[in-house]
Amino acid sequence: MPNQKNIQILENVNEKFPKARGIYFTNYKGLNVQQMTDLRKELFAANIEYKVVKKTLTKIAAKNAGLDSIDNVLDGQTALAISYTDPAQPGKVINAL
Repeated sequence: MPNQKNIQILENVNEKFPKARGIYFTNYKGLNVQQMTDLRKELFAANIEYKVVKKTLTKIAAKNAGLDSIDNVLDGQTALAISYTDPAQPGKVINAL
């Protein structure tokens, strides 16, 4: 039986996926604390939401949103960069760092 925290996270991500214009799955393995902080600051400044969500919950939310084939991108330590306006903006910010 799922715990209440996971249920809330899933509901939150379920709301975000359909509204998103662009969703980027990032592997943050190898980033130190300062690099991760810089990435979060840049994404926040560009109005991009950056979340670390359990892979199982991400898969369920993606399936609920009609994105069935994301298993190949959920490898390792994965986080979501979600843009609600410009679908290319997360990629620009991530590649600039």
